[in-house]
Amino acid sequence: MDFRKTIAGITATLLAAGSFAALPMSAFAADTVETTEQYFTEGKIKEYIYAADKTADVECRFYAKTPNIPYISLSEYYKALNNGESLSIDKNEDGTYKLENIIGITGIIDTEKDTLTTNSYEGLVYPLEEANSESDLNKVFIETTGTEILGEPHAITIDFSNYNIDLYGEDSDIWFPVSTLCNTFSGSGYRGIYYNNSIFFTNETTTEFTSQNVFTSESMAEIAASMSNGRPEDLAVYNYNEICRLIDCNYGFPGRIPINDILIEKGLDRTLSETNDDTKLVKEHLLSTDYNTYLTGLLELEQYMWDGGHTVMASAGVVLLSEDQIQGVIANLKEDRNYELASDMSGMQYGSMSAYQGAKAARSAVLGETEETPFRYVINGDTALFSFDDFMSIDFEGWNNYYTGKGERPEDLVSVFYECVKDADENPDVKNFVVDVSTNGGGYVMVGLYMIGLMGGESNSYYNLLNYGATAKENYIVDKNLDGKFDEIDNNLKFDLNFGVIASKYSFSSANTLPSNARDAGLVIIGEQSGGGSCTVFSYTTPDGIPLYMSNTVRAANKNNENIDAGIKPDYELVTINEDGSKDFSKVFDFDVLSKCFAEFYAKNNTETPDPVVTTTSSAATTTSTTTTTTTATTTTTTASTSETTSSTSDNVSSTTSSTTTQNSETTTAATTTTSSSELPETGNNSLTTVAVTFTAIALTAGGALALTAGRKKDEE
Repeated sequence: MDFRKTIAGITATLLAAGSFAALPMSAFAADTVETTEQYFTEGKIKEYIYAADKTADVECRFYAKTPNIPYISLSEYYKALNNGESLSIDKNEDGTYKLENIIGITGIIDTEKDTLTTNSYEGLVYPLEEANSESDLNKVFIETTGTEILGEPHAITIDFSNYNIDLYGEDSDIWFPVSTLCNTFSGSGYRGIYYNNSIFFTNETTTEFTSQNVFTSESMAEIAASMSNGRPEDLAVYNYNEICRLIDCNYGFPGRIPINDILIEKGLDRTLSETNDDTKLVKEHLLSTDYNTYLTGLLELEQYMWDGGHTVMASAGVVLLSEDQIQGVIANLKEDRNYELASDMSGMQYGSMSAYQGAKAARSAVLGETEETPFRYVINGDTALFSFDDFMSIDFEGWNNYYTGKGERPEDLVSVFYECVKDADENPDVKNFVVDVSTNGGGYVMVGLYMIGLMGGESNSYYNLLNYGATAKENYIVDKNLDGKFDEIDNNLKFDLNFGVIASKYSFSSANTLPSNARDAGLVIIGEQSGGGSCTVFSYTTPDGIPLYMSNTVRAANKNNENIDAGIKPDYELVTINEDGSKDFSKVFDFDVLSKCFAEFYAKNNTETPDPVVTTTSSAATTTSTTTTTTTATTTTTTASTSETTSSTSDNVSSTTSSTTTQNSETTTAATTTTSSSELPETGNNSLTTVAVTFTAIALTAGGALALTAGRKKDEE
């Protein structure tokens, strides 16, 4: 088994070389200080503040109860995370602590009960660059105009005591275990990462200092070497408890894993402790002081948590080990590799890759594409096709500069898409425009929202906010013509085209959301049921340095408030199975068949428009003029070519019932609009406005972690 290749396929973007070499481990002082709460020893941890050369030392403590777990103060961490901005921490008369940031979001920490309560979790714990709606992060081609909270949201309380994680209060500050602090007070784009005895503050929307600079083979080798004599017992227990906390509190339960409902009912620890012998073995491995055995437990847990590619519990770290180390880890797996109630990881991956390979082969036969082509645009007969393999090719810095008057419009995926739609609209022969995401693994949601806006879709989207027990209806506007303004010109811009989407089982995450939005907008969907993936992705790091990626509690829904994780069924199922089990997408990329699908669908579904006249070729092969435009971020080349298209009859078009089912029984039904007058636990801020604003950064960008799915294609081949 080529295990390295298997796990590498999930973590392509983490393999890029960092901008600096592995960093030395910090040395800790051994001074002992007596406090009213406990004895502790003091030390220093090095911080890298959004750059390899911008460093500082922060005080840390090792309490007697957990001598191998470093603690740091919330105020010092927050200041570094927010580039010097302070967090107000005031001790109340009852011994609790009130937190308030500069945008007025508050929370209560009780260090006796070890709890954190707030009405706006994202607004409180996210870096201000993400929590503040005025951030430059939002200055792109779509703009949020408001959010309605549907349902009856409640405040969020994180009970760290459930996981034996202690918080210590002292004067006007609170001391957290550094890993827990980083995993709690971070966002999707701006993050604090405790790794290899240092804290790294990264910005995942840039290419200057991201997690790729942190997680390297060299640094993983250092960690593995430091654990060669075993993990300290207190670290092993704390590490396990923190993983349980992250899954219990932050997992989005998209619905497809076999233990989904058990996890909801019992939480991770009881699920592992009580379900069966295999889950008990996983817990035993996760708590092991032997480093390789522990990593084996993470790989086993990944098999239970595998939900298509958003949740990665071990692979991102294990893939960075040497071949000998990897073999030492997998040697502890069960010989048959079958774990009762685990996800069908290999089956899902096979179905996904079979779709990818079939779609790519069929499209290549028509377009003659090359691997170097990032976007493909072709016109054949009355149909234009635009194809791209991920939603990640976005120049955030360029768009920020453009919308703040500091630069020209960037030439990236969004710009190219707009130009291609405009080109098709100006061509009198073109009636249909189809967006092909059949080989697309996902990426930034905001790209798909721009595309659906340009195609005439509704200017809103829906997200289940699972931690709040409510749903958010996000309203936005689109700068359709990309002139740097959101105005009436955008509202009035309409294209005389019928739009549609080609999807496959490989179409995951944002490439699943786009067909869902297309269904809501009444656009035709062709191909096969999309691959699912409804949750945003968040990144975390275990206390002993393994990066985790997880389906988070902001979960996309359709306009009927149904979970879309099962994927979107097409209106025309055109994929067939070959004798060898491979998938045949030839009809999907037959332009005569595409034209028939569009004509039939819009004749039935658009009562204001007369039935289009469809001209098909005869049974004899006919040469059709084709214009192909291949576009990169910097150059555009247009060439004329010819393509032989095969004839098709109405028998080639098979219409299927369009429906999406709800995967989770706990999905909240949208019912009423709740205002800030709702009765919520008092934390000093009862306004839901910030809840509506601050989750937008997750929903629209989803952070750098979504590059995981965008990178699946190259490494799974």
